[in-house]
Amino acid sequence: MIADELHDGYHYNGEDSMNNPFPKIVIASPLNGEHVGLIENVRGCAEVEFPELLSLLVQSNNGLWYLQGMPQVKDGIWNADAQFGNPNSPPHDYKIVAVYGAQLTLKSYDSIPDGLWQSNVVTVSTAIA
Repeated sequence: MIADELHDGYHYNGEDSMNNPFPKIVIASPLNGEHVGLIENVRGCAEVEFPELLSLLVQSNNGLWYLQGMPQVKDGIWNADAQFGNPNSPPHDYKIVAVYGAQLTLKSYDSIPDGLWQSNVVTVSTAIA
């Protein structure tokens, strides 16, 4: 079960937060190194008090982090569709992170916004194996 995969990887402002057990956010799928299509469903688990403050970001080859669809959360399990480039994009690696703590509203960010809890960062590729 996804909830069993909670482990190290909860960070607040880039620092280890294992001493503070709440919230916990994990990306369970896709896994590091997996190949993805243009649109993929990203899923994981989140022990959060306010699910509406959970967001999913994808970093593109231009360095920007793009806000994806709002994660749907039920019983601690979440999922959201993410887009990796566009139909004309060349093969590329992308980073995925889930963040918690504020309602993000911008289309893109230069970096992961400060002051948010974040999941593990997963790197995927659109290159064909």
